[in-house]
Parts: sequence; C-alpha cells; structure tokens
Amino acid sequence: MELIQSQKGKDLLLSGGYRYRKARTNTDGSVSWRCAETACRGRVKVSLENVVVNVTRQSHAPDPAKNEAKKSVSNMKWRAADTLEKPRQLIQGSTRGINLEASVHLPSYNASQRTVERIRQRGEVSCPNPGSVADINIPVALQVTSRNLNFLSWDSGQNDPHRIFMFGTK
Repeated sequence: MELIQSQKGKDLLLSGGYRYRKARTNTDGSVSWRCAETACRGRVKVSLENVVVNVTRQSHAPDPAKNEAKKSVSNMKWRAADTLEKPRQLIQGSTRGINLEASVHLPSYNASQRTVERIRQRGEVSCPNPGSVADINIPVALQVTSRNLNFLSWDSGQNDPHRIFMFGTK
C-alpha cells in the first residue's frame, strides 16, 4: 500500500496492483478509496492504522506496470518542485530501474521535460533584492554542486560589515 500524487495533486492509493482515488473519510476515521478506473466499482476501506479493512471486487485485471509508471511520474514531479537538478538528470533519475512493461506507460521525454519546466515556472518566487551584503541568504540547495560537493567554501557571516563569500570546489 502506497500513496502518490495524481496529476491534479490529489492523493492516489496503490494497492494490490490497483490504483484508487479518495472517496471520503468515514465517521470512524477510516478512509474509503474508489478505483481510479471510471467504469470500475471496486473499493477499499483503510483504517486509521493504515490496515485494509474491506475490499470490494474489481471489474478489471490489476495493472502493476501502469502503477509503477504513475509512481515514477509522481516522483519526477516531486523532485522537479524540490530540487535544482537539470530536467535530463531528473527524468533519468526518476525512470532509472523501471521495468520494460512500465516504460510503455511513461510519457515521452519531451512531455516529461515540459512538465518539469511547467512545475518549476509555477514554483518560481521572485528573488529578494538585498540592500546590503549582510542581507544575502544563499539557499542550501545552491551551496552544493550537482555532485554534492560544497560550492560555498567559506562565508565570513552576516555580522561582518565587509562580508566575504568564497566559492569553489576541490
């Protein structure tokens, strides 16, 4: 049993080769999930302890390969929002190790690249314009290279009126 994000940012449950979307939260705190296939009436009820309580029979065969592809795409979108990897590295890292049956269900490389760019454009925040050197704040993600080597070698500190940054790698 595993949770991933849908294309619209909603939770999807992967269980037993089937994909479910959240139907409702019950009064006892358990959650009812409905099969993501439109014509199917299959359901799963999950208790507060993440234990499957009740399963209604599906009207179709499980498709674990499609679920693996969806999980890979969800991982790619999460990494696009949270990391500064290049799109090529991000797509290859998200699809590495995926089996041949699941790779058929993946979007094309160009579509994946556009998705990464679209997610990053939505997340763009205007960069602050510091008034002095003391106001400069370098995010942790920009202090290391793509190979996880320190790029910010030294910082004299925000309290130093003549603040100095030293950038470089070994």
